[in-house]
Amino acid sequence: MDAGAICRGTRSSALGELIIALLKTGSGTVGGLFIRAVTMKIISVFAGPSGVGVFSILRQVQQSAVTVGTCNGGVSLVRGVSGLRGPEQSMYLKTTAAIYIVFGAAMAVALITMSPLIARWFGGLSPQLIVLLSLPVLAGITRDYLNGLLNGFHAIGRLSLVQVFAALAGLTVAYPVAVLASRGHYAGFVAYLFATAAASVACLLYFIRKGGWAPDLKSRPYWDSSSVRYFFRMAGAMLLSGTAGALALAAVRGIISRGMGMASAGFFDVNWTLSSMYIGLFLSSFATYYLPKLSACQDAEKVDLVKRVGRLTICIIVPLLVLIVCVKPWIILIFYTRKFLPSLEMFRWMLIAGYLQVTAWIFSIVTIAKGMERPFLVSSIGWDAGFLFGVWAAVKFRLGLGAVGFSMVLLYGLSLAFNYFVISREISFKAPPRLLLNWFLGLLLIAGASFAQWRSFQVSLPVTLSFVLAALFLSWVFLEAGDKQGLYKLIARNARRN
Repeated sequence: MDAGAICRGTRSSALGELIIALLKTGSGTVGGLFIRAVTMKIISVFAGPSGVGVFSILRQVQQSAVTVGTCNGGVSLVRGVSGLRGPEQSMYLKTTAAIYIVFGAAMAVALITMSPLIARWFGGLSPQLIVLLSLPVLAGITRDYLNGLLNGFHAIGRLSLVQVFAALAGLTVAYPVAVLASRGHYAGFVAYLFATAAASVACLLYFIRKGGWAPDLKSRPYWDSSSVRYFFRMAGAMLLSGTAGALALAAVRGIISRGMGMASAGFFDVNWTLSSMYIGLFLSSFATYYLPKLSACQDAEKVDLVKRVGRLTICIIVPLLVLIVCVKPWIILIFYTRKFLPSLEMFRWMLIAGYLQVTAWIFSIVTIAKGMERPFLVSSIGWDAGFLFGVWAAVKFRLGLGAVGFSMVLLYGLSLAFNYFVISREISFKAPPRLLLNWFLGLLLIAGASFAQWRSFQVSLPVTLSFVLAALFLSWVFLEAGDKQGLYKLIARNARRN
């Protein structure tokens, strides 16, 4: 579909396109999440909270290294691939490939040479494990580049298949990895990280070759200065924010593991992982569609698109979060074991923070689409610094993981307010009164459902049913007439196909 169609199309067709994009990526994300849930269940049963803590640290080191090794340039890569055409696009593909190769190799060397320092920071880790992580780091950098190509060429459905394939690869090695971890041998965790990244690379290469999207790396020149400038115009800010975020999260895990113990690091990872699952499902589904379309819009069209996405976001995220709030003990037991129920102390706050995070993201993505580095950096690095301070204070004054979750609510609230202020100035955005009312009612429902079962480790079916039905009713009321008409047409069109 034409990149500007969503900007100029009718309200009903726009909603239909948004939902189709959500279903395409969301179906694959849900499939991948289900398989990863089984994988984490296997690991948690055998390894326990401490083993999960070690796994989370190794995964964090890998993710941080991949972020720096790719210059956190995924968004810049997608913008260039989707926004450029012809020879300019071809040169951009080669230039970004060269950037990823150079920075990836440098990151692997840095990881190997700094392995003793990294191992000491987290405490209890072997430097050899950090050295071995260079392999999944290189595979992860390759995966992110190829993933950016597919996203830039709008191959959304194929990205879903990649997620499922990678999750299946992880599942195949989960049992031997978990058994090794139960005996104190954590090298299996490195093998798991490499297996999932390598499986993604293999699947992505197949789709890229089939689609004819591979860059021509045989012909010269391999790069040009204009493509480098185009990439780093946004990637420079993303690199700073991504590096700050990766280092802050690594520092957070180190502070928790050293100050509260490796089991608490495992409880923290439960919250971070589950939050990434339900929020990541939402954000990744919209990011593959919202960002490319937003980049193609003029400012007046951006305002309309933000309103549409905001309305659809509320209609979907409120019932989802209310349901998760009400059945959170079941979620812990399904994904992990009874030993991980103490993690609910933080998870209660994370669900409220998740609502603020998603709505803040809707506004912050506008700054990315417009290439506004300064407000993006202020918001991103400010949040990381605040989070690091919140974790330090929680450990220093022995406030527990609940205080960590509360700090996230405050920080995402500030991020939401800041990003709304920025786009209100840059694109003259003003949220309609009905949208504001809908948002506040959604927040009250989520907070009410959470406080109704604040300290309970049991699920109350009457309370769950009441709040979920109320959330579904409000979501339906939130939809405007054109939105409902678009849903009817979408359902009717798919019914005829079947």
